[in-house]
Amino acid sequence: IDEIPAVSPFMRSRLVDVSEPVPREVLTHDELARMWANCLQAKYPVIQPCLAWRTFLVLSWVTGMRTGDLVNLPWSSVLWNQKLIRFAADKTGKLQGLPLLPWVEWHLTRWREVAPASERIFSGFVKRGHVNQRTTKVFSGYYVTWNRVITDGVEPRPQIKTLRADMVTELNDQHDGVGGWAAGHSPVGVTEKNYDKPSRRVRQAFESRPVPPCFLWGMPDADAEVVHG
Repeated sequence: IDEIPAVSPFMRSRLVDVSEPVPREVLTHDELARMWANCLQAKYPVIQPCLAWRTFLVLSWVTGMRTGDLVNLPWSSVLWNQKLIRFAADKTGKLQGLPLLPWVEWHLTRWREVAPASERIFSGFVKRGHVNQRTTKVFSGYYVTWNRVITDGVEPRPQIKTLRADMVTELNDQHDGVGGWAAGHSPVGVTEKNYDKPSRRVRQAFESRPVPPCFLWGMPDADAEVVHG
């Protein structure tokens, strides 16, 4: 072909822009504070929706679990004495263990005191929910609540999985490779191939990651041992 074929006006009108979407930046602490405040407006789940969502937000930000793993996480996965959250990732089948930080333990303990009696931590998160496109009727669920309530006013709207990507990025900022290890992607070193046994390096990365101030509101001695252990 000697020349680039011309595109007629008719065909040009039918072309579709297939440019790649601009990746979302890591959520800022101000954006997380907005989402934290939005939890007050949540109506789903029925029992203690605000506290349920704030606990969900904390665990999602800290652990970067896939949504299905977090929604179905049992209380038995919280190993209080070992300061560990251990679970089998549904997608990969890998047994993963992530540090249970003191301030996260505080949130979980607070939620356990009022949560419905169940094996699952977030037993109220049962339905995804949806919006009928024809009637615009809203059917409640955790995805609908996230998209319409929790992320209201945050642009571009983050998905739940955005917190997983943020975890990987910010842990890698602390120690290169730890983010991928925490997400179950790849080992950092020979001694860290067991995903359920975080090494000192992994724990240090989790402890060094800057905590959004909103996650510490209302906590006793928030800037002391509750945060740092």
